[in-house]
Amino acid sequence: MTAAAPSLPARGRGPGPGLCFGLGLLATLTLGASLGAWNLAKSDWAIGEVTGRSVLVHAHSQIFGFVLFFVVGIAGHALPRLSRRPLDRPWLLWAAVAAAAVAEVAFPAGLYGAAPRLVRLAEAADLAAALAAAATVWTGSRHLPHPLGPWLRVGSAFLVAAGAWGLAGALDARRLLEHPGYWHLCLFGFAGTFILGMAHHVFEMAGGFDVRPVAPRRLAAGWALGVALASAADAGWLPPRFELPGRLLELAVAAAVAWELGLFRPLLTTRAGAPFFASAWGWLLASLGLSAAVALGLLPDHQLVRDAARHAYTIGCVTQLIVGVALRALPAARGVKLAFPPLAWSAWALVNGSAALRLGRIVAATAWPGALWISGASGLLAVAALLAFAASLGATARRALR
Repeated sequence: MTAAAPSLPARGRGPGPGLCFGLGLLATLTLGASLGAWNLAKSDWAIGEVTGRSVLVHAHSQIFGFVLFFVVGIAGHALPRLSRRPLDRPWLLWAAVAAAAVAEVAFPAGLYGAAPRLVRLAEAADLAAALAAAATVWTGSRHLPHPLGPWLRVGSAFLVAAGAWGLAGALDARRLLEHPGYWHLCLFGFAGTFILGMAHHVFEMAGGFDVRPVAPRRLAAGWALGVALASAADAGWLPPRFELPGRLLELAVAAAVAWELGLFRPLLTTRAGAPFFASAWGWLLASLGLSAAVALGLLPDHQLVRDAARHAYTIGCVTQLIVGVALRALPAARGVKLAFPPLAWSAWALVNGSAALRLGRIVAATAWPGALWISGASGLLAVAALLAFAASLGATARRALR
């Protein structure tokens, strides 16, 4: 992989990773993971009713808050260093941050306040943020090392598609926003494609893996086709029979990328990010495997199974990768050591425990109903992991200011 550039002119700098990671943590610790934990506790502990509005607000804050802010922060930090040239239009990333912040406020205000205009404003802001971030990533990807470019261009296209679908849903009284196909496109199209692409860099640089890219264009195209088939089938735009090839294609591509990333080969060096990345990929394969098993008829098409598959991915894979990458990227950007490493390891243990408990809901609900209350703690463990992550990241940022 190409080494990082030592310095960049100020005109080529977008918003720093500290600002973006901070905004992402604010989103997830308020209406993202925290609201999700409260929803799960109400469901499993029978202490209240979970409304459709709270589920939508939770999902929106996680994807268009936590994940999108993280993508913008990594784009502003990594693209100039990998390409050895400043960003052409850094103001686009600033615009993406501003638009995403507007959406984070307007979306819950519109849903809870029964104000459709605010929901439409939020989705228009999401689309604006998506267009700004995607334009930056698309143009910057032309100058990147070969394995990254195809993945980031596909991810940019999915990001714009997710923003456009969200706006169309807001204009149609949220009907499209409630389609599982929409959230699949957001999670695996937008977030998943960026994860599979950037993994080729971060697994080697921050994890010490023996990365050997073979066919990035073909794998990116296969992943895009799989996500498109599964999303369209979930949304009812294609017959249900198209879901199975989509799910199997996603699983096959993720397994092929795992081989490219060196997950089946010895580490080149021992680096702190390795446990985060290895376990995150395990949860990605588990999530895709559960979804494929449902499509094959090996598991019942039950809400608990779909929920376990979704959160194996969002908690076990996405959240864990964000934590692992951020704990590497922020100290590197500020030129300081990570503060309180034990907090980082506690975040790793908590996030994996949270994903395992969420998976255990399937067993608890079917074979051991009396233990369902234990799995209700899954959300609390995820929030605790994010708090430990935030504490370590905040202390690292303060250390850089001294």
